[in-house]
Amino acid sequence: MHLERSQMLEVEGAGEGKCRRILRHASGHCLNEAYRRARFDLRRIFPDRATGPEMFPATCLLRRKRALLRMRIAEGTGVRAYTVDQLLRQMIARPQILGRVNDPEDVTLERLLVLLTMQTARFVHVGFPKVAL
Repeated sequence: MHLERSQMLEVEGAGEGKCRRILRHASGHCLNEAYRRARFDLRRIFPDRATGPEMFPATCLLRRKRALLRMRIAEGTGVRAYTVDQLLRQMIARPQILGRVNDPEDVTLERLLVLLTMQTARFVHVGFPKVAL
């Protein structure tokens, strides 16, 4: 362990400041990619041009089913409900990336559960996203 710590900064060939700058730059790329993927996934669930019989804003569904989604994901992942709720808050607060509900509610909820479970798992492994979901 001592050897790793003593050589950690030598790998990048610079001092601590340069190493931190490189790590921040790499983290930025990771966050941009996570944002792009999450935005794409949300567009698939809530398209801009909904044609189905439901046709109401996605934020309405998220607000109405927030407690159910929070509870199911927290129970299924073992992550605290507060953490899941923060992810839901970010989604609800970004109506410009949410379209309208196009499919029946049960199908949409199933897709949301999968997406939010993936986002929650990503949070557990990477950390809370600093960009909009």
